Amino acid sequence: IDKETENNSSPRFIFGEDFQVNKENGRFIYQDDQSLFDLDLPSLNGDHQLINAGTAIAAAQKILKKLDASKLNQALKNTKHRARLEKITKGKLLEYINSNNQLYLDGAHNEAAAEAVHRFLETLKGKKIYMILGMLNTKDPKVFLKYFPSTITALKTISIPNQDNSQDPKVLAKIANEFGIKANTAKGITEALHEIANEDPNAIIIITGSLYLMGEVLNLN
Repeated sequence: IDKETENNSSPRFIFGEDFQVNKENGRFIYQDDQSLFDLDLPSLNGDHQLINAGTAIAAAQKILKKLDASKLNQALKNTKHRARLEKITKGKLLEYINSNNQLYLDGAHNEAAAEAVHRFLETLKGKKIYMILGMLNTKDPKVFLKYFPSTITALKTISIPNQDNSQDPKVLAKIANEFGIKANTAKGITEALHEIANEDPNAIIIITGSLYLMGEVLNLN
């Protein structure tokens, strides 16, 4: 990107050089050479969302020239991104778990996204974390699963409904076992939820591994 912008004589405004973001005392701090904003944390989960929000602010700053902190706070609060560390607080899927269970969705299907999910799960202290995983057979489960041996208590592997290219759940479970993760297969999404809720009525549950799977999960909900 650097080389291309130099060749085109394009102006650059680069994260880490021209603008910065930090989390300080439960606040989101954005700073560039013209502005310093002390803002509420984004509504989206995960520290990587600070960088995303900062990039959006930087772009808006360049276009609009002057930004209002109260409107930025409103935007940060109202921003939604389905199936990106999304906490499910209503819908049919909650019928399959207990009131003390927490359910999250994330469409992570590559290494960078798996690492982001891992970092988020590390912030959830005091409860066991169970993962429900479905992936396409075009993805490498080892690259994904290597982030979770120390993070999750156990794993349920499933096929992605209505998807011919879904990875065999037995293959996913076998690879997870090779990483030292306790894993077994489940018949489907609702069955996996029900099994986990019966095993631990206080567990945190995350469904992940594919955007195709997220579509099916959200449709069920």
